[in-house]
Amino acid sequence: MNTFGSFFGTYIECSNLPEPLLSGELKQIQINAKERSVKAEIALDALVKRQTLYDAETQVEKCKQLRLSHVQILPKYSAALFNVKYYPELVTELKRREATMNGILLDSTATLVQDTLTIELKHGGKQLLQSKHAGHVLSQLIQEEFGLNVQVSFTGRLEVDDSSSQYQEMQAHQAETVRRLELINKQEDYETSMEHQTTPHV
Repeated sequence: MNTFGSFFGTYIECSNLPEPLLSGELKQIQINAKERSVKAEIALDALVKRQTLYDAETQVEKCKQLRLSHVQILPKYSAALFNVKYYPELVTELKRREATMNGILLDSTATLVQDTLTIELKHGGKQLLQSKHAGHVLSQLIQEEFGLNVQVSFTGRLEVDDSSSQYQEMQAHQAETVRRLELINKQEDYETSMEHQTTPHV
């Protein structure tokens, strides 16, 4: 069986990565040579924190031998592992995909009853969540990772009070997040262009 550790361990330092990730089975790997990107589907026997996956992606991206500009690790879990405690990890991935979600889901909680995940909002923003199809994205994410069909609904404080301190803080947080993402993207584009300029032609 080809595992994450056996495949990528040749290129990166794995001592800081958890055993469930290292022993995870490499189910599929998609390589885009033109974009120098990799998507790796890993079957995991235990839940792994999202930030741990992000850190592993960064390690692979930084490997000069592989010369990759983007790496994405797609976890695959048994349906039996899904529970409401995984909700913060879903939020982390949602915010990564859509920066404007930062702040809206701050302090939110979730309950799982049968096949419905109900998210209780604390600071409003339901309209924005709906405009970004956040419920559908979360349902799709659960389907992709656990193979489950779970519906997502929003409750709690649905409207935003734009005069509240929470709203002002949320807006500032969103603006800062977008600014940081733009800086990261510019830096990655610059590094990619420099690599192309310095790569010798054979």
